[in-house]
Amino acid sequence: MWLPVIWISTLNNILTKLYIRFCQQKRIFDIPANVFHLRTTHFIYSICLLLLTACSNSGTGERSIPEPDLAQRLRSQKDEIDRLYRKEGTRLELMAKSTVNGNPVPVGDTFMPSEFHTMYEILRNGQGHIISIWEFPMISGGEWNTSYIHYFDSNGRTFAFERQCSFLNSRCTPGVAREVKTEYYNSSFQSVDKMYTLTDAQEKPLQRTECVFPFDFIYQASSDTAEYLKANKIKR
Repeated sequence: MWLPVIWISTLNNILTKLYIRFCQQKRIFDIPANVFHLRTTHFIYSICLLLLTACSNSGTGERSIPEPDLAQRLRSQKDEIDRLYRKEGTRLELMAKSTVNGNPVPVGDTFMPSEFHTMYEILRNGQGHIISIWEFPMISGGEWNTSYIHYFDSNGRTFAFERQCSFLNSRCTPGVAREVKTEYYNSSFQSVDKMYTLTDAQEKPLQRTECVFPFDFIYQASSDTAEYLKANKIKR
């Protein structure tokens, strides 16, 4: 620290001499030279402290720089996967389990379970990585229809989760009510944005406080592909 102190002392002496010369020429003596000396010293020390702090921080570790448009980027990423899912000709891997604790098995032309408990639709990208899994419980008896959808990034981390539920007996509409909850996550699986809609069969908004939700089951989203596959006993 001795080198910056020498610079500060030299610079301060120069500024003080300039101040005195200026006052002598302009006959201005409102501010004593010793006061000016103290003020310039304080100012110069502050500038040097900021410079030293910036230099020391620049060489120590990585800084976490927030991404202002993260939520918008995640929404666009989800929309792209949704378009691919709905696109005609998109290949989906179908799996199903017949009991709550059963192991899902592939479903195809050669095999179809006689009873379904849960259906799974798995979507992969061109590199074979899972980018979305749609989960459909099949035990509603016709009173409700729920989908749980995970969206995964290129590293297998969950960046979005959506719950879609269409149900009867809501008491706020005579027909079907449709509730959609969407949550977006950063790379640490921390929530960064949420979206919510509640509509009737004609897609007109409903007031949540006027409805009841008899089929609002608890569901825990998985943080990544590996956790989801393990929790649901799905083999790659």
